[in-house]
Amino acid sequence: MSRCEAWCAGDDYGEDHTCVGDFAELELTAQPGEVSDDGVILGRLCVANRRRPNSAPLVGIGIEAAPYSADLVLTSAEARRLAAILVECAEKIDNPLF
Repeated sequence: MSRCEAWCAGDDYGEDHTCVGDFAELELTAQPGEVSDDGVILGRLCVANRRRPNSAPLVGIGIEAAPYSADLVLTSAEARRLAAILVECAEKIDNPLF
C-alpha cells in the first residue's frame, strides 16, 4: 500500500490510494462564459498535486471552459517551466518594453 504524500488533502482517494493535494482554482474571466438559467458561468482552471500508486508525483491541471474541458499532468520541472513562461508573457503585456 502506498503512503500519503505530505501535501495529500485526504487519507484515501479510492481503491488505488491516489494522493491529491488541495485545489487552487482560477476563474477564467477573459474566456467567454457559458449562459445558464443561473446566469453566466465562467470557465475555470483547477490545479493540484497528485500521485498515483507506484508513480512519481505530478501537477494536475483541469480546464473547464465551455465548450471544452481538458486534464493535463505535468512533472514538477514542466510546471516550473510553464510558470516561468506565463510570468514572462504577463510581463510583456504589463511592460511592453520588457
